[in-house]
Amino acid sequence: AEASWEGLWRVAYAPHIRTLGSLALTNFDVYYDIAAPVGTAAPEIRSFVRFEGPLWKGWLNAAGSIATLKDGEVEVNFRDFWVDFDSKLPRRRPESSADEALGAMARPFFVRDLSRFPVRAFDPENGVTIFRFPPLGVEIAACKVGPSGAEVRPLSS
Repeated sequence: AEASWEGLWRVAYAPHIRTLGSLALTNFDVYYDIAAPVGTAAPEIRSFVRFEGPLWKGWLNAAGSIATLKDGEVEVNFRDFWVDFDSKLPRRRPESSADEALGAMARPFFVRDLSRFPVRAFDPENGVTIFRFPPLGVEIAACKVGPSGAEVRPLSS
């Protein structure tokens, strides 16, 4: 089932992210890049969250794996975390000791039990999915915008 998720997905609707953005006076733009599985390993997923506020801009990034738990539910397990401040585009992976330190600090705050998402609708042919975020009781819609590894939309100047 994971193979059909391959591609670059952009979140089109996420009310909780819009609310957070309005409270922080910040715009967010969320992408998930899901690679094709290699052998029997779970596919790799990268999250790139662009943020632009009055005093800050950049990317919040994470990488890990995605797996189908049971019919209609997926689990994301992020292991690596890094930030790109004032960068037009995110880096594909952490590269420095500062990234490693940030990842070590962030890892304990990633709660795997909160990263299970019931899939409400998935149409790989048209590149659309809707999944539920149970802790907040909201639905999130995402659209496939390109192949895995495609470039995300850069920060504005």
